[in-house]
Amino acid sequence: MQIYNISIAYSNRILKENISGGRVLDVGGAACPARANMLAEYTDEVIIVDPAKPHKSKVDAVGYIGLPVEELDVNIHGQFDHIVLSNVLEHLDKPQLAMNAVAKLLKPCGSIHVLTPNCESLNRRIGVHMGAMEHIRVIPPNEVAIGHVQTFTVADMRSLIQQAGLKVRLYQGVLLKPVPTPEMIEWQEERIKAFFDITQEVPAELCHEVYFKAQKS
Repeated sequence: MQIYNISIAYSNRILKENISGGRVLDVGGAACPARANMLAEYTDEVIIVDPAKPHKSKVDAVGYIGLPVEELDVNIHGQFDHIVLSNVLEHLDKPQLAMNAVAKLLKPCGSIHVLTPNCESLNRRIGVHMGAMEHIRVIPPNEVAIGHVQTFTVADMRSLIQQAGLKVRLYQGVLLKPVPTPEMIEWQEERIKAFFDITQEVPAELCHEVYFKAQKS
């Protein structure tokens, strides 16, 4: 059982609970086109913005802009009711610029939805105590290979959001990860799912992935 397939299902469930109607901007969404198609089912329009991966959807309500999000012009592209940044910011050299850019594209009563790994997660804390990691902000080779250049704590992300003139309205854990992924994927599916469900009972600061919902202050 691939843990990331389960993770996508849980992430999508959280997005479904917090997004309804209006225009949606999915930043970097070409890497996960199924998410945009899903969002289009209960919103008016979804626009994927991704300069690296040209994308043409079979769903009429899904469009595509091949630019970095920092280059979008509110006078040309308009504003959005919801903006999704799912596992994007950790790939950027200057994540604050991207957050500032999406804040300008957000409608006054709109929401920004961020999903990102948390470098203070339980498995990283345990790794430091075991001596497997020098400190929690180490970016291991497997994450370097998929383009990670940043690490964030929950406090880091809250600060990133606040510096863009936004206020965090909600944040919650997506997955509590006690051991490295190669060990966890050997577990039975029911046990893996339990570590997604238990996030409702533990601090988000211990979780491997965290969801943030933010709005203009």
